[in-house]
Amino acid sequence: EMDENSDGVVSLEEFDDKLQDERVIAYFKSLNLEVTDTRTMFRLIDSDNSAKIDITEFLSGCYELQGEARSIDAKIMKMQLERLLYISEQMFERTNALQPA
Repeated sequence: EMDENSDGVVSLEEFDDKLQDERVIAYFKSLNLEVTDTRTMFRLIDSDNSAKIDITEFLSGCYELQGEARSIDAKIMKMQLERLLYISEQMFERTNALQPA
């Protein structure tokens, strides 16, 4: 039901729209997931960073995040650390390229 245009994946817009539906909210609550930030939740579930969520990503993402808030907090922290590491590596490469040989 989340895939409004039936293309087999859910976009951020579709995800955000569906998270206004009481049935979807109830589903996430049944998994002990409080969805207050749909963009962050989407990014956490979108494991391949394709900006689309397929059924496998959705199910595995929800499974990984269900339970205590600590699970989702740890996943958010991991995502943020991976992003920081990527940015740091890019900066390191650029500074090395600027140094004379």
